[in-house]
Amino acid sequence: MLRCCSVGGNINLSKNDLTIVNFGQITSVGGPISLHDNDLTSVDFGQITSVGGGIYLHNNNLSSIDFGQITSMDGHINLYNNDLTFVDCTGVAIDSCICVDAGVTLINCPAKCTGSNCNN
Repeated sequence: MLRCCSVGGNINLSKNDLTIVNFGQITSVGGPISLHDNDLTSVDFGQITSVGGGIYLHNNNLSSIDFGQITSMDGHINLYNNDLTFVDCTGVAIDSCICVDAGVTLINCPAKCTGSNCNN
């Protein structure tokens, strides 16, 4: 399988009324991935294995999340204000914490963020 591209900086597709995002053959992102404040129901992280920042998916319509092939990331994950009931972080080495709504079950995830780390 052809492995493609590396994005040296961040990816910011926030506030665009997107419903589906597919990262396809991108293999790494050097900064954060910002997809917050859309209408996302699906995110496919494709071939991405590392993210050099956080992943920001808050204020969407996600009912599930699959981190795909991501094995490492340097930052926290914002998933609050979605329709999630659980988040499974198995296989992902997260360098920080995770922000989710009350009642969301975390499986193999880091601790929940508190205070200003979540901004919710």
